[in-house]
Amino acid sequence: MKKGKFSYLTIEENLKFCIDEGFLSSGTINLKFNMDGLPLFKSSLMNVWPILMLIEKCTFRFPLPVAIFCGLGKPEMSVYLKQFSEELTNLKSCDFFYNGVSLVIDRVLFICDVPARAMLQYINLFNAYYGCGYCRQKGSYEEDRIVFDETVFSLRNDEAYRLKHESNQKSLSPLAQIPGVGLFSSFPTDYQHLVCSGVTRKLCHFYFTSVKGYHLPCKLSMLQINLISDMIVHIRKSLPREFKRKIRPLSELKHYKAVEFRTFLLYVAPYVMKSFLPESYFNNLMLLHFSIYVFCSKRSEYHECATSCLSGFVHQCEALYSKKSLVYNIHCLLHLPYFVKKYGSIDEFSTFPFENYLSLLKKQTKNASHAFEHTINNVQNLRRNCAERSKTQVPRLEYTSTSPDNVCVTENCLIIISYLNGDLVSGYKLSFVKNLYEYPYVSSSLSIGYYRITTKYIEQVKPVTKCIAFPDLKSSLIVVFPFASELHFY
Repeated sequence: MKKGKFSYLTIEENLKFCIDEGFLSSGTINLKFNMDGLPLFKSSLMNVWPILMLIEKCTFRFPLPVAIFCGLGKPEMSVYLKQFSEELTNLKSCDFFYNGVSLVIDRVLFICDVPARAMLQYINLFNAYYGCGYCRQKGSYEEDRIVFDETVFSLRNDEAYRLKHESNQKSLSPLAQIPGVGLFSSFPTDYQHLVCSGVTRKLCHFYFTSVKGYHLPCKLSMLQINLISDMIVHIRKSLPREFKRKIRPLSELKHYKAVEFRTFLLYVAPYVMKSFLPESYFNNLMLLHFSIYVFCSKRSEYHECATSCLSGFVHQCEALYSKKSLVYNIHCLLHLPYFVKKYGSIDEFSTFPFENYLSLLKKQTKNASHAFEHTINNVQNLRRNCAERSKTQVPRLEYTSTSPDNVCVTENCLIIISYLNGDLVSGYKLSFVKNLYEYPYVSSSLSIGYYRITTKYIEQVKPVTKCIAFPDLKSSLIVVFPFASELHFY
């Protein structure tokens, strides 16, 4: 490549590595791929663009490096994708045999942020009139941005993409030749950038900062912001050990990471925002909270409710935040239920594990003069280190008899643990007192609410999942949030 150096490490070599290390056995596997740019140094224009792979149904839980581009700017996509698409086509066309293990590749997904997704699909970016890669709605220009204000639209499809009939296509992506890969269905929306660092970040800016061009009733005073920040600090102390990055006070809002916005939306906002936001704005926020909480969880019985909540959230945004708030991220929430129905919870197609890997890679690459060579060495070292971690650290929720890791959901109730015996726990039952919120559905439908400790002792039961539990600031009750998902903590 003219702009830098490129090395293709192959999918096959990674499959062999996993088989040799005992992480893979014969059967059907699903592959997830991520491609994204990472600036290596603040004082240099040097970027690294790895192709990363995750293997479902594999005990190796970390991304694997398939290819590395290192140079100035973006790689030439035709060269960047050529060997990859050819190898994946061959692997999809026939079974893979190695060392007595037979693998069949079933589903292939490409999980990327919006700019990378557009590059791989060879389509317009989100700021074009036909900028949505999922539907044919034409955006309109509102002040200084493209907005998508329609809630009824015609979906794009894989066949139209393959025939180059879609209105947003620049040309046909080489990925279209891979059997079973659709330029619509194989590119799900990215929950991390769409919901966490996208929509939730924007809402926080509406609530806590002065956003140019917006004068909204939901903008809180400095006194209110300080009170909410103190409440966040109170909750922060009660976050279990699975929260590796704990949410910070609002004075650090501009430095929040996506995981902190996720914590805010799922576990913090329903409690801290209820007394401060106008009712219409709080109810709007709860529509988003309820739908994303359900889509993170295994509560498939509420999927239709969550879908209607997302539609209601988007529909209300124009009235609450003006028409110019209906940008791509808000619009794209309407497409999220399609991929949840098709692939499962939104953590199944999240970029969080890939972003964590890129963060580790950046920390280890320190030599700017030989960045490419160091990056190649670092991805190989990371793979070996991750292999050791996969063998020695089995992902599981950890319980103790002390706060904040001592509240769990059992098959029949919630308990505060006082004693552990292997995989079984014993403790005092928590009794539900009242809902934390009533709209759009009562919080008790998700086991969220205010609880009281009882004297009833439950012995030797198996925990189903863990809870966040913290004392209510206005009463002697405990506020409890069961984990929405176990996946997003690893």
